[in-house]
Amino acid sequence: MKYVRLVILSMTLILLSCSEEKESLQMLETFEKEKVITNQSIKSNSPKGISIPYSILEEENMMYMTSYLIGLTLLNDHDAREYLFQELNGKEQKISLRTLLSNDKNSFKLAFRSEYLKFNWGTTPKGEPTPPVSSAIPDPLKRNYGVLTIDFDTYLHQISNTYDWDIHAPNKDILFGYLNFSQYLNHKQYLINLWDMDTGLYDDGLKMSDTHKDFIPSYFDYTQELNDILILTLRNPGTYSI
Repeated sequence: MKYVRLVILSMTLILLSCSEEKESLQMLETFEKEKVITNQSIKSNSPKGISIPYSILEEENMMYMTSYLIGLTLLNDHDAREYLFQELNGKEQKISLRTLLSNDKNSFKLAFRSEYLKFNWGTTPKGEPTPPVSSAIPDPLKRNYGVLTIDFDTYLHQISNTYDWDIHAPNKDILFGYLNFSQYLNHKQYLINLWDMDTGLYDDGLKMSDTHKDFIPSYFDYTQELNDILILTLRNPGTYSI
């Protein structure tokens, strides 16, 4: 009798194990299908002939490099920073990259493109020069962020359409205490360029001037800097409220 009970118990455990394994396989299969559908959806929204793989890590890396390029553009080009000054003047605390980079002839886009090409070491679009990335401070390749190997048009589509980021300026009133952006830089010298993937204040960032370009330290005091230095935070739409 004990033997029969043991057999029945063993069979029951085997059946339960098989059932759980089947459910796990079904869940895994569903996840893989959803991942494929998501990737196909992203690729289907890309321009014809452009293949854009997607990953969270790639988006984070791209967000870092884009923040860096925005900072360089504003520091290095007078017309570009005055263009952004006018775009932010009298408006809410954010502007989409799609809007900022939509017009081929606007001074910000032209300067931003020039900064991009300095780091676009993997291609030579239209025969334009591609200086080595070693001039970057901080050098993006030290973080293995090899995300600037695509041509500018593909990159532009990715940041302004696939990701559709906003630039958030939570303390833009500091900027408008001056006649123009250049006057602000002459006095304050620094910009802080942060990036944020979710609902926090920031994931990481850079503090940049003409002579110093460094990642923010671990002891970075957001509240203190908010009262002193212009902060521009690159964010995904819908992850914050004004």
